[in-house]
Amino acid sequence: MRRYRTYLTSVLVLAAFVVPSVNMAYSAPLAVSNTANPGSEGTANQYIVHSHAIHLADQQIIALLNRNQYKAAILLLQKAINEDQDAWAADTIGHLYASGLGVTADAKEAFRWYLWSAEHGGHFAQRQVANAYLNGWGTKRSPQKAAYWFRQGMAPSQVAGTEYWLAKTYAHAKLAPPNPQKVHYYKQKSVQTLRDLDQEPNGAAAYDLGIAYLYGNGVAQNRQKALTYFRQAMQLQYPKAAAAIHQLQGQGS
Repeated sequence: MRRYRTYLTSVLVLAAFVVPSVNMAYSAPLAVSNTANPGSEGTANQYIVHSHAIHLADQQIIALLNRNQYKAAILLLQKAINEDQDAWAADTIGHLYASGLGVTADAKEAFRWYLWSAEHGGHFAQRQVANAYLNGWGTKRSPQKAAYWFRQGMAPSQVAGTEYWLAKTYAHAKLAPPNPQKVHYYKQKSVQTLRDLDQEPNGAAAYDLGIAYLYGNGVAQNRQKALTYFRQAMQLQYPKAAAAIHQLQGQGS
């Protein structure tokens, strides 16, 4: 049990500092420090400032978790959720209830917090919710809901991202002979996958479409379309879109 607690604490600490990189195929220096609710695109600049403030608050929580002071951490986590709509905090409480750290282990309560985080843009929580629906952990099994949350939390990075990197593989001839036809095919397939996911809608897919238009990955470069997709991602609770909007607006877009 001690080993598991040490592992879980490490997971909690890492989750606070790492914003999941959705579709690394379209990677760019656009990110914010915390996965809190970004609000409307008109407040992108304010959100970036706000997210850094939340990040500092989260560091206090991390210090408590590292000292195994779980009950004190939970009080700050609940405050972060109530005052800042902090998706990471809700996901973290879910972990604590799942493992019985500072609280009585309760799968249903863990799922409730995971779902709240997932609905507020928590990328890690979206995967937890998908697994919960798939396996019946703390909720009734639902393959349909599991598939939906897997698409929300994993498909842009793992499906569209894989297709894009296949294109890069054929373009650079590092693992396979160069093949311009396959480069074109997989780039187009990656973008089409993102478009299909975006119909649900899907904040990560909208963000990745914005990156695709920003850099001309599989589509004609179009900064205005990129901004449109970033705004859509912002409305869908995808935090990294705030920094993307901030950057484009600062460059006169």
